[in-house]
Amino acid sequence: MFYKQQITFLKQALKKNSLTKTDFDLKEKYIKDTYYEYCQKIQEYLNLNYSLAMYEYQESNKLKSDLDYQALQQEFKAKVARILQDNTEPNQTKKQELRNIKTEYNMMKRNLSGRTIVLMAVILTLLLLLASLLVNYLFYFKIANDGEKFTFTNKNHLTAFIFMCIGIVLILGFLGFIVFNTTKRIFLDKKENLFKISTIGFFGSFTDTIGVGSFVVTVAALNATNSVSDVKKLPGTLNIGLTIPNLLAGTLFVSAIQVELVTLVTLVIAAMVGAFCAAKIVNKVNKKFVALFVAVCLALAGILMILGQVGLFNTVGTKGLSGWKLAVGIIAFFIIGGLQSFGVGLYAPALAIVSLLGMETIIAFPIMTCAAGFALPTTAWTFHRDNNYSPKVAYGLLIGGVLGTVTAFFVVFVGIQGGLGVKMNEFTYYLKWFAVGVMYYAAFMLFKKYLDLRKENVNLSKAETENYYQKYKEKFNEMFTEKLAKISLMPTDEMLKEESKMKMYNIKTLVWT
Repeated sequence: MFYKQQITFLKQALKKNSLTKTDFDLKEKYIKDTYYEYCQKIQEYLNLNYSLAMYEYQESNKLKSDLDYQALQQEFKAKVARILQDNTEPNQTKKQELRNIKTEYNMMKRNLSGRTIVLMAVILTLLLLLASLLVNYLFYFKIANDGEKFTFTNKNHLTAFIFMCIGIVLILGFLGFIVFNTTKRIFLDKKENLFKISTIGFFGSFTDTIGVGSFVVTVAALNATNSVSDVKKLPGTLNIGLTIPNLLAGTLFVSAIQVELVTLVTLVIAAMVGAFCAAKIVNKVNKKFVALFVAVCLALAGILMILGQVGLFNTVGTKGLSGWKLAVGIIAFFIIGGLQSFGVGLYAPALAIVSLLGMETIIAFPIMTCAAGFALPTTAWTFHRDNNYSPKVAYGLLIGGVLGTVTAFFVVFVGIQGGLGVKMNEFTYYLKWFAVGVMYYAAFMLFKKYLDLRKENVNLSKAETENYYQKYKEKFNEMFTEKLAKISLMPTDEMLKEESKMKMYNIKTLVWT
């Protein structure tokens, strides 16, 4: 940012004729050359840190393989018992000590390697995708389409098949994206328990698949377990971790499409564009804003869900939109697609919008699943590029999420709805009331986190950038270089120590991207 602003100041000076073209060219060249030189230094420093961190991670796993885990567990239990029996310390101190002991114990436990976690995610996703699609088209399709068998001559069936193919391509493409780009980052939050996160992902995606929504349940559980300590990383973790489970749900239920094609396509694209635009904003705002904004949006979404529960949105209307209603729908889905990038679920707002615009309530389901699923991959690159997510947590949500999605499909839709003939509205009515309670719990916890962040003595105000050309004139080059050195935080002595350590242990240099 500083680099770009100084070039802008030079261009302004050139326009005002206070700087000659020759001087401008010389100074611009110096700024660019110095900037790229420091970028290269920063990259080298990142490579050193990454190489050492991976080496230490691998070495620690080797050491853990020789530990006596039975003795370690007994020691952990003894420490916990000693703290619980101590009546001299206040409860708050006890809680903090117990958390520290648990963290220490988890750090000492043997970790699954990044490759093992990735292999689990890939195999599970591919197997469950294949199994669920076979059951969908061999059994559930007929139930979802009022007894009609699949045929390519039917316009609705053909549309559903095309959307299903798009969903499969997106699932495989996104799976490849995270495998090649996220695997090596898993060690960044290695202390997180994969089983715990996968369990959260399972229940979040289970409730999502039956129309309750996943984000609210997942946000509440992640906050309760403090699995994403940096609240600013919460939206990115949700968007990356729940992309494949949401895409899988959209791919499965698109077979029940009875909505007009123009309405479906335009609303889904609007949600995708909104999510993409909002993802760029999320990475530029501070933690306080994210916590407060998501809390308020969850509270508003809870109101919409309550109104839906009392029957306000149970309409019998059209299967599509046209004219001004379609325009309003596009704008509304653009907005709620953007909210999804902040970690706010799309389902409750989508249900309210399509119902208020006069469409049948049942139509909302394929629109919701497709809009939510197809919009998420558009945000992934932005969150990944800015490293604004927790990689291992995201993988845990993915693994548990695909299990939860397919389990809900088999148990609820294929088993309860298809086998027992129970209507979905009856099954999900009480679950949605439960989700409302969870939604307000998550909103309360995020608002509490916002208040805690306000108490921190952090100066978030942005100082106005100085015009170095105007301020330093002849000393411009010298002062610009000095400023870049401060911004880049390049500890030369530390780099020399790390380089010597790399040579001592013959550590291979890895490239951080």
